[in-house]
Amino acid sequence: MLRLILCEFATGHQDGTFTIVRGGIEHIDTPSLPTIVQLYVLAEAEPNTLGGGAVQLELRVEFAGTAVAVVQGFGLAVDPKRVARFCLPVQVPAAAYGSYVYSVKVGTEVGSTTLEVRPPSAPASVAPPSAS
Repeated sequence: MLRLILCEFATGHQDGTFTIVRGGIEHIDTPSLPTIVQLYVLAEAEPNTLGGGAVQLELRVEFAGTAVAVVQGFGLAVDPKRVARFCLPVQVPAAAYGSYVYSVKVGTEVGSTTLEVRPPSAPASVAPPSAS
């Protein structure tokens, strides 16, 4: 199984590690729609789960069962003895508030996570000071 992390920015390094900014995003508050949600998807698979050699990668983002973004068809080289990590920048058009499901398929392994696009929450009301 693949583990997915949505983050504001990620960059890979030669040693196979990544620098992540604001990782673990689960929701975005936006005052108006439509908008473009720009995030990075970091996918990670344990050793020996993807096999070795070249594998195909596909990323899908769905809203209400309809694909709103698809990145597919490029091959990746995988070393079966190491943790495999992939980072993809994704721009998703969001036309409605709700849950957007990000799923990544690498070879036969699949992982998914959900991003909630929602309106800004109302500021908490402050009670006036009571007169004593």
